[in-house]
Amino acid sequence: MIDIQIEKTFPSKGVPPVQLSFQCKIPLKEISAFFGESGVGKTSLFKMLAGLLLPDRGKIIVSDEVWFDSEKQINLPIAKRSLSVMFPDHSLFPNMNVMENLQFSIPTGKVDETLFLELVTIAEIHSILQKSITELSSGQKQRVAIVRSILQKPSLLLLDEPFSSLDGRLREKLLFFVRDLQKKWGMTVLFISHEIPELIQIAKQVFVLENGQVTRFGNPIQIFSTNGKGEIKGEVVAIDLVDKGNSIWIPNQLVHLPFSIKQPKGKKTQINQNQVGEIVKGQFKLDQ
Repeated sequence: MIDIQIEKTFPSKGVPPVQLSFQCKIPLKEISAFFGESGVGKTSLFKMLAGLLLPDRGKIIVSDEVWFDSEKQINLPIAKRSLSVMFPDHSLFPNMNVMENLQFSIPTGKVDETLFLELVTIAEIHSILQKSITELSSGQKQRVAIVRSILQKPSLLLLDEPFSSLDGRLREKLLFFVRDLQKKWGMTVLFISHEIPELIQIAKQVFVLENGQVTRFGNPIQIFSTNGKGEIKGEVVAIDLVDKGNSIWIPNQLVHLPFSIKQPKGKKTQINQNQVGEIVKGQFKLDQ
C-alpha cells in the first residue's frame, strides 16, 4: 500500500495561496490513475511522491517503508526511491542522442537486451536512435521518454500524461503494452490522464482530484458512468462479463449498457459480441 498524507502551500501574488492536501491509500501491484482539471495538483503530487518537491508536512509510506515524514525529519533521497517518473516536459538530456539517453537510464550491469529491442520496436523509435533530442518532434520525445522510464524496471512507475502527443494507433499500442507489462512484472503504475476512455481501458481504479484534494476514488466505470438512455454513437471501451454490460464512450460522457438493449420499436439488439474499440450506433433505451 502507498499511504499518502501530505500538505503543501504555494504562495501566489495577489490571490490566496494554493493549498494542496492529499490523503489517499493506493494499492500496490496495480494500475491506478489520477484525473482532474489542470491546476488541481496532479503533477505536484507526483513530484512529492518522487522526492522532487518537498511537502510542508505529512507522511509518505510505500510498502511499509517511510519515504517522507515531516515530524521525524525523514526524506528518503530520490536515488533510494525505487521509482521511475515521466513528466510532460520529457526531461530528456539535450546534449545526448536518443540511444545515449536510453543507455543512461539503465542501471549499470542490468541491460536487458530483449526488453530494449521490444520497447524500441513497440514505440517505433528504431530509426531515430542516433538522432539528437533537439531534432525530435514532441511525439517522438514522448515515445523516447516512455521507453526510458520503463527500461529502469522500477517497482513504481509514474507516468504524467504519457500518451498525450501520440496518434491513436501508437497511443493504443503503448497503452496496452504498459498494461501487459504491469501484469507481467507486478509493478505499481500510477498515471495522470485527461482521457476518460484511456482511464477505463488501463486503470483498476481512479482518484479524482479537485481543488488540491482527492474527492472521489473507485472503479473508473463507476466514477464516470451516466444514464444509458438516448442516442448511442460511440466507442466500446470496456466489456464487463460479470455485470453483463458494455461501457460505451460517447463524446464527453460514459454510458454503461447491459448486453440486452432494445430500440424504440421494441426490437431487441444484442451488443455483447462487440469488441473493445468498435463503434456502436443507433437510438437505444435500457430494458426495464
